[in-house]
Amino acid sequence: MFGDYKFVRTKNGKTSFAKIAVISTPNSAWQISWSPELPNYFSSEYDSAIRQAIEFISDEHKKRNGTPRNIEMNLFEDSVVDTNLDAVMCAAAMAIWKSLGYLESEIEFIFDERWQPTFKFP
Repeated sequence: MFGDYKFVRTKNGKTSFAKIAVISTPNSAWQISWSPELPNYFSSEYDSAIRQAIEFISDEHKKRNGTPRNIEMNLFEDSVVDTNLDAVMCAAAMAIWKSLGYLESEIEFIFDERWQPTFKFP
């Protein structure tokens, strides 16, 4: 299933930006794959942020009886000056969440020294 998200936030005069689209498919374990059309530096530069996003999403997905997925990074747009690991993690978390069929309204982003996603429900 397809999910995408464009994260753009400004805090203390600094903008954070990342746009990500993913395709999630059932898999025996959580896994990241990268579309061959994306430049190689994306995977080496941002793999840790994508893994953090999966960790954030996978626990809640499991609570809802969800199963592991392969997350294919299908689109990745960055900005040399505005893309950072926080923005990538937030954009990836929301894109993955949406690709699992959940609502965008269930996640919000908070700033506490860095941007991070949080669930809005108890």
